[in-house]
Amino acid sequence: MKVSIDPERCRGHTACALTTPELFTFRDDDAIASVVSGDVRPARQSQARIGANSCPEPAIVISDEQLGVQPRTAAKVDPGGR
Repeated sequence: MKVSIDPERCRGHTACALTTPELFTFRDDDAIASVVSGDVRPARQSQARIGANSCPEPAIVISDEQLGVQPRTAAKVDPGGR
């Protein structure tokens, strides 16, 4: 899985970094989100989806080789594992 941020859509709400700081951070110069690493290990994929879903803008894009590109609204994850 790969995660990327569309800098044109990010408005610096900080929700992704507050929810999943191990995957998302903010640039000091303009407060735009960035990913710590674009390649997400399988163990962190549900966290990537949670971070993407926390974004009030459609700024976070998740792509998966098997599923293609997923808009954040299609990547809903139940944190309880249900």
